[in-house]
Amino acid sequence: MSLASRFFEEEDAKDTLRSRRVKVTLSAEQFQLANKLADARNKKERKFGAMTYGGVRGSRQAHIIGIVPELAVCVLGNGSVDERIFDSHGDEGIDAILPGLGKVGVKTTTYEKEPYLRVEMEHFREDIDAYILCFYNERCPHDVWIVGWSTKDEVKKGQQKRFVSGGPMNYVLHEKDLHGWGEGVSKR
Repeated sequence: MSLASRFFEEEDAKDTLRSRRVKVTLSAEQFQLANKLADARNKKERKFGAMTYGGVRGSRQAHIIGIVPELAVCVLGNGSVDERIFDSHGDEGIDAILPGLGKVGVKTTTYEKEPYLRVEMEHFREDIDAYILCFYNERCPHDVWIVGWSTKDEVKKGQQKRFVSGGPMNYVLHEKDLHGWGEGVSKR
């Protein structure tokens, strides 16, 4: 196979994966709820410090990047988002409960090209049934792309990788390793 043929074959495979993604657009009211929850979560910044993605974003924006996809998953999956705010710690790790998937953890990437699901091993939870990967672009703040999902057992069998020296170990699954939204969600 020629180099050009291999390139086009790989690009076709990537296009096929991207076509499985599902776009969810939050209403103005839903986005307002996301902002309210981000504000409430961000009030703990003084106590716990800022979650800033390596100083690139502010803590409140980091909360938006987390909560908007959680709400989008609930909209698509007819679930409910965990709106509780705890004074002494972060959330309990279960982002939503969805019919057909159970307790889910929603993970978000801001990388559209070749996104991957990353679950820090220290935050992996046995009581979560599935993890869902979303892509979120802050320039289109109401839109979220559901990339795919994986069971907790599939995540545990994923690649183990440390992204930065001294950083946490992670379970990693690439988009090709994930189930598309319609694959098994209603049957589980």
